[in-house]
Amino acid sequence: MGLQRIGFIGAGKVGRALGMYLSEHGRTVNGYYSRSIHSAQSAAACIGATYYENLKDIANCSDVLFLTVPDRAIGPVWDQLVLLQERQEISLKGKTVLHCSGSLSSDIFSNLQESGAKGYSLHPILAVSDPDIAREQFPTCIFTLEGEAGEHRQALLDDLRQAGLTVAPISKEKKVRYHGACVMASNLVNALLAASQQMLSGCGLDEELCKRALTPLFLGNANAAATRGPMESLTGPIQRGDMVTVQKHVEELSKKEDDGDLLCIYNALSQYLLHKKGEKGNER
Repeated sequence: MGLQRIGFIGAGKVGRALGMYLSEHGRTVNGYYSRSIHSAQSAAACIGATYYENLKDIANCSDVLFLTVPDRAIGPVWDQLVLLQERQEISLKGKTVLHCSGSLSSDIFSNLQESGAKGYSLHPILAVSDPDIAREQFPTCIFTLEGEAGEHRQALLDDLRQAGLTVAPISKEKKVRYHGACVMASNLVNALLAASQQMLSGCGLDEELCKRALTPLFLGNANAAATRGPMESLTGPIQRGDMVTVQKHVEELSKKEDDGDLLCIYNALSQYLLHKKGEKGNER
């Protein structure tokens, strides 16, 4: 049980980052397999591991298999592994299989019990755009581990924590809501910044100046909200109870039909903040 003889199927950013991190923290990473031999070679070379030219070999040489492939490929790759087992070319019995999707649960591993393997999803709450940067950030972010509760999962949790990671168990029924929360704090924030830039460009500022103008405001507020809490760091008219100014904003965005999406966003978020501010006031 735990992390022993690890093989990565998929040599993208997450797979490379995890492989480097686990290797640096005393875990044995056997190597990588990828549809692109070049990618597998490059990832393996970073940690002095082996690159595999076929799925069968990496499965036979590994006790733990990370399927670090795109979400749409997790099911098909697992099906290939099951097929190899049916042909008696590999054995999945006793192996640990993990994927790193935020939205999918371990249910993607169909017929898991019959295969003899244990399946989990392990997901970092982190935007991984650069493997080197991500591996340095892993100790500061939270991972979630989903899969059948029991002795095996506990051993895996313990080993991941001993490797310096903060890991919280999560149930498969909550995976979609969990992923939605991550998207809200990550991807949808981009939509708010884009909306703000669009509004500011309507004041006659060019695109580059809009970016420069909003960057310190955006980053400063994000840092304060993350550090002190979103309501504790709230500023502006809603925090002050200045509904006259809020109404002026609504009226301005109501003037042009093209601003309809911006008006919907402004109204929805303002109403949500008012609701949260009311909850906060009631707590006092």
